[in-house]
Amino acid sequence: MFEKRFFFLCGSHCTGKTTILKHLKNRNIIDYNGSEIGKDLYYRRKFQVDGQKEDFEQEVARLEIARDDELLSDSSLKTIAVETWHPGNLAYAKVRNPHCIDFLADYVKRSPFLSFARGIWLRIPWELIYERTRTFADSPAWAADFYTQIDSELEYCLRNLDLHEKTTVINAEDTLDAVENRVAEIISDT
Repeated sequence: MFEKRFFFLCGSHCTGKTTILKHLKNRNIIDYNGSEIGKDLYYRRKFQVDGQKEDFEQEVARLEIARDDELLSDSSLKTIAVETWHPGNLAYAKVRNPHCIDFLADYVKRSPFLSFARGIWLRIPWELIYERTRTFADSPAWAADFYTQIDSELEYCLRNLDLHEKTTVINAEDTLDAVENRVAEIISDT
């Protein structure tokens, strides 16, 4: 029987999630690297943060579930890794639109990957977000505050989805290469 392995990388801005997944795909450690759907929409639509209301959170959840279903049905993919995924999306919603968190959490529990997903939570302190951000170079304190809030909500979201015990926490203060190698080791050993 064909067995899929599913991993998600979550954590704040500036931890290297996107770059690490691209490198792991290039190194043939994963077969698929999925981008952060909410971030893709944000850049495509040129939103301001206050433009991300409840309908945005619901759209991200719907698109994420649709991608999960599509990935599950693709028999060519054995090892799948995506960025942020449901726990990260819920953490964003919990900060931006907390009134819809219960609905969203129930909705994303439809994911076919929840029962066997493995998480990797990359963590850095406020000071490193402030120092590393290029996307928000004009507002590094805002970025550090906002993404520290997102990170602080991840434990709640992981627990809500029964993923906390299946998630490894990595201190991402080290070099990108060192963090990438640790992520690669976790994926290869799982």
